[in-house]
Amino acid sequence: MQRRDFLKTGAILSLSSIMPLNLFGEGFSDYKALVVIVLHGGNDGFNMIIPTTSSGYDNYLTNRGTLAISNEALNLPVDSNGKLSLSGGEDNPYYKNKSMVDSYKKGLYHTSVSGIGINPLMPEFAHLINNQKVALVANMGMLHEPSTKNDLLSGKAKRPIYMYSHNSQRDLFYTGNSQNAGGRGWAGALSDIWGDINNNEVYKLNMAIDSASKLVYGDITNPIVVSRGGPQKYSYIKDKERELYDKLIQISDSSEFLKVYKDLKKKTFNYQDRLVTDWNSVDLSLNSTNSYGQALFSHMDENILGVAGKDKPGTKFIDRMKAILKLIKIGKESGLKRQIFFVTHEGYDTHGNQALTQGKLLRELSIGLYDFQTALDELGFSDSVTTFNISDFGRSAGNNGDGSDHAWGSHYFVMGGAVKSGLYGTMPDLTLGGDDDITQKGRIIPTISQVQYYHTLLKWFGVDTSTIARILPEIDNFSIKDLGFMS
Repeated sequence: MQRRDFLKTGAILSLSSIMPLNLFGEGFSDYKALVVIVLHGGNDGFNMIIPTTSSGYDNYLTNRGTLAISNEALNLPVDSNGKLSLSGGEDNPYYKNKSMVDSYKKGLYHTSVSGIGINPLMPEFAHLINNQKVALVANMGMLHEPSTKNDLLSGKAKRPIYMYSHNSQRDLFYTGNSQNAGGRGWAGALSDIWGDINNNEVYKLNMAIDSASKLVYGDITNPIVVSRGGPQKYSYIKDKERELYDKLIQISDSSEFLKVYKDLKKKTFNYQDRLVTDWNSVDLSLNSTNSYGQALFSHMDENILGVAGKDKPGTKFIDRMKAILKLIKIGKESGLKRQIFFVTHEGYDTHGNQALTQGKLLRELSIGLYDFQTALDELGFSDSVTTFNISDFGRSAGNNGDGSDHAWGSHYFVMGGAVKSGLYGTMPDLTLGGDDDITQKGRIIPTISQVQYYHTLLKWFGVDTSTIARILPEIDNFSIKDLGFMS
């Protein structure tokens, strides 16, 4: 290969990494966004969404042991306008003892979904369910095909690879394929196929907050990654780099390498300039308030929360959801058609001290989801944005003392104005060693597959059936493809 040919090839490869090929772009007249929340570490969904029927709760209580949440029905305080209000006395989840551990187990918010209760540290989440904004997906997990315990033990049904491994199982959720942890992510694959769906030099299909993952990387397309505090103009070093670049572009040089470098740097700086300008110019003034009567996305002090010190939940997730809201507003006002946002909420590997650790996380998750959905409702974006969660895996129904271990199936949620609220799937039998347990410690076999979950979401998003099959080839193993939770 001649040097000139090599440089041209390099230019094509380099540019393709930031400029999607417009091969299969589809025209849409509306705007839609998917927000993917990764509960990083393996969320214990069995202590987030809990059965309240007599038989269901008895089965739950027997097998969860010291992790079990009390079945006491808690008050969900709603004012005369139908708004959740936690600002007074016992309405605050921490009021009686200001202890995260005790609050984590003290009772359940019984919901409008028959037979389903929500962890006591998630009153906002329970309120969203009652307001028909959330669908609950029971016992979903990584599956290659419909699988019974007998089929799995006999080898008739194929198990996901690398069972119970954090990184590998999370990667499988990113690829959407139970047998391939090394491939591109399903959102990245869609970006490759759709190309420049938004017809916009800066805003492509996929964006991530603070950090990205395999899920949003394709073979020829990359996500835009934005800090939760917004894109920064430049650091001192970047300022110097820009200064050198401005001098460099004045140089007339026939070098192929120099031409490619100039082009790449121009695009990089143009992207950054546009992001910063848009971020700083968008108006995110909101009239709605959170469940404590404060401004949405507030960092509430200890007196308002009713909990202090090591028990106080974090704020990173809340900040990340605010950043996504701002980017959605930018996207809609810029005339974009489709966006996928990736965000993580870390810390769910609860082998020990689960009541404190998961309690803090669920409290922050509940507040962040409520603030985000409330803001979408106010802005009129609710029907256009669907938010859902994934995780590494579920956790064991049995406990190890004060925590739970890596397992398989779990409960998940989908939120938005286009969601048909209710329970989808079947609450499992948590009996250790029972028909739903692949082991003796409560590793529950999923009855809903990740590809059915994704298929339902992508169909709403506007992806045609043949494209979904390309991205999620295991969908053909399931006779029921659409779970029905999207309108």
